[in-house]
Amino acid sequence: AFGLELTVSQVIWLGRFTNVLLSTATIWLTYLIGRQFYNRSIGLIGSGLLAVAMLHATNESRFALVDIPATFCVTLLLWLCAKTQAISFRRAVWLGVIVGIGFAVKFTTVFAGLSAAALLFLISERFRPSDFLLKLAAVIGVAGATFTIICPYWLLDLVSTEWNLFFDALLYESSHYQRGHFGLFATGDINWLNRFTYLWTLLRWGMGTPLALLAIVGTVLALIQRKDGDKILLAFVIPYLLFIGSHKLKFVRHLLLIYPVLTLLAAGCIDRLGTALSKRNWTRRNLTLKQWAAPILYAVILGGVGLYSLIYTAAFADVTRSIPTTVEATEWIESNIPPDTAIEREPEILFDWLLPKLDREDSGAGAEWVLVLMPNAEVFLNYAAKPTHYSAIDWYPLESVDIEAAMEFYERIFEEPSQYTLVQRFQRQPRFLGIPISDQGAPFPMRALTHPEIRVYQSRE
Repeated sequence: AFGLELTVSQVIWLGRFTNVLLSTATIWLTYLIGRQFYNRSIGLIGSGLLAVAMLHATNESRFALVDIPATFCVTLLLWLCAKTQAISFRRAVWLGVIVGIGFAVKFTTVFAGLSAAALLFLISERFRPSDFLLKLAAVIGVAGATFTIICPYWLLDLVSTEWNLFFDALLYESSHYQRGHFGLFATGDINWLNRFTYLWTLLRWGMGTPLALLAIVGTVLALIQRKDGDKILLAFVIPYLLFIGSHKLKFVRHLLLIYPVLTLLAAGCIDRLGTALSKRNWTRRNLTLKQWAAPILYAVILGGVGLYSLIYTAAFADVTRSIPTTVEATEWIESNIPPDTAIEREPEILFDWLLPKLDREDSGAGAEWVLVLMPNAEVFLNYAAKPTHYSAIDWYPLESVDIEAAMEFYERIFEEPSQYTLVQRFQRQPRFLGIPISDQGAPFPMRALTHPEIRVYQSRE
């Protein structure tokens, strides 16, 4: 791109560097939003909590050009809404430009446009209904024009018989979350109730349990009090949560888009508790306690939540800083197994991008050495435990999966007594100062795909 010849590692480095810049700017914008909608302390607390929220702080997304930039676009739009006292035509144009850019980065950012609509509605009494409709149309029109300039492929699809990739990709992205994803989710395990309760799993693993609880309480309080700032932020968050919750498939990164708002609502929760405590009727004997009650509350909650989040984030950052298990496994195999020795692999590979890069021929049963990709094994072993819960669509986008061959392979490797000896295991676990932190129960992609566990077995015969 731009005449530069970059290696894969350089592209990854550039993507992560871009993420760091945009995520830092997002923290600053979060502070400005909190200060404008509420007060300076909420802005400071909310931006501080965002800075230590694990998923945002570690930029832990395989999609370097999607999630963090999309979150930045959303936060930029909310900041523009926060500083808007009156909607001029120029301001409507800027709102439309940001909505269009965000939509081009990631389609779900369109939900942030509901905050702009809520802003227009809240200040609509200051101008005529015709002006309201005109400015709303201006926002939508400019957003569409901006999106077309950045992403003109949808127009090319309409006029070309050869270009149909845009709508194909859009259809895939909009439909596969209601179908399946390489067998990760079983239809029989998913009903409408746990579709929404699973949002809690995504939230607590993405930012840590204490901060997630604080964000939920803050959201409930905002729904009850419904200040103007609350209404504008909730106009985005609530529909977005309903949309993501309705999906059969969902991942931790899907909620990253609303982290700035959630941390501000968490900060609002702390501020409201402190205000309620200071306004309580205190006896004269307890005037000193009244003076110190709110600061003590702030210190306890912020200290506890902040320290937990910091440790939690550092532990997962330790995983991302370590050598990938695929690289480590490749180096070990090249050093310890003769290059002319064949290595058997699973007959059915779901996540081929996780395999060590080995220039060796696969072999059938009977090879001395066997390589097992444990995320792959986990999916098939889950299927073996409850096969009636699965349907063919759960393996989408794979057209066919040889489940029988895969199960025969794993039964041969894992059976007791086994004909194979576990020689080497390559795995990672979150650690803080060398102390392991369990990620048992974390969503599969976050736990198994970041640094997959890889095992090398040797035949006893």
